[in-house]
Amino acid sequence: MAGICRDINWPDGLRGEVIEEIESEERTLQRLSRPIKRSKFGYALTFILIAVSIVLIILYPEVVIAWFIVAFILYSFNFIILFLPTTRKGKRDESCRRTIGREAWQPIKFLLKKKSKIAVEVGLTMFLGGMVPLALSFFVLFGIGLFLAIYFAFLVASLDTSLAWSVIIQVLVIILFFVVMVLVRPDAQGLTRIARSFRNRYEVARQRSRWYTIAIIFVIGLTAVGLAMLFVGAILLTGGVLAEVIGEGGRLGVSLLIIILFFAVELVIMRHFQAVSSRRMARTLLEKRLEILRKDVLDPLMTLLEQGKYADEESYDKEEFERIKINFFNVVIYAVFELNLFGYSPIYIVGPNVKYLIDERVLPYIGKV
Repeated sequence: MAGICRDINWPDGLRGEVIEEIESEERTLQRLSRPIKRSKFGYALTFILIAVSIVLIILYPEVVIAWFIVAFILYSFNFIILFLPTTRKGKRDESCRRTIGREAWQPIKFLLKKKSKIAVEVGLTMFLGGMVPLALSFFVLFGIGLFLAIYFAFLVASLDTSLAWSVIIQVLVIILFFVVMVLVRPDAQGLTRIARSFRNRYEVARQRSRWYTIAIIFVIGLTAVGLAMLFVGAILLTGGVLAEVIGEGGRLGVSLLIIILFFAVELVIMRHFQAVSSRRMARTLLEKRLEILRKDVLDPLMTLLEQGKYADEESYDKEEFERIKINFFNVVIYAVFELNLFGYSPIYIVGPNVKYLIDERVLPYIGKV
């Protein structure tokens, strides 16, 4: 493993690191801004597959169970499927690096022991952040499933109503879960912003009155419980509905070949919309990150240097420099990575930037505001 070789405890050293990050993200944004090759073909293929599938299901109503089975399987194991691509592109860092051997374990231990909240945040950001680009995919897959469940259970009466209700309720919970993910934006450190907002509101409440503090604690607790229940309902309870659907498929004698066929179809649909959404997500995220890096990091850092406050160790504005480092490191601990299938169908995810997480000089600044 390697860490940062620059002296980031000195303004000039940090400036080199900041400029390198900005240039790297600008190259990525430039690549994402180019027209997508074969995008029309992707849309055409996707909509043709959707139309053919719906027609096939209407002609043979019993195979609707196969659509439900595959949709729930893809949803339940999407995080594993995410890593099926064989190639990965990240940020190439050709800068000088301080090589770290056994001492690499020290910052990792520090992150787990001293910064356990940050470790949890990194894990949740990676897991839930990967859900955001999938929102459109599952809106489509489960939206079709919702229509089919209502149609076959209540209009043509060919689907067991109790099973239909189980599917409908579970689908609505999952859709609500994705709506919350899109609003919260964990890929853009939305969880951190919410946590800091609650903490600030609590600190303000403590200075006002006991009853106001109790009210804020109640709202925070109610929000936390609501999100926890939604998470459990959308993530953990899906397995029960999937088992129920598989049981119904066995009773109806749904062919394994049909399930495999729908698996291929729904996987293509999911991957297409995931690629489209993740590209848009990455572009928006990079634009926001670059704005922060330029305005809140590089510009004040250049001002600090130009004013000559760094002339010697005692003369530069240490408080301002610490604020700049907090802004910088809380952005760059995450990076945008590309995953693709042999160079095709690229998707973009937000993951931890190990370069900074393994550097013990960086960790004290993470999580500060």
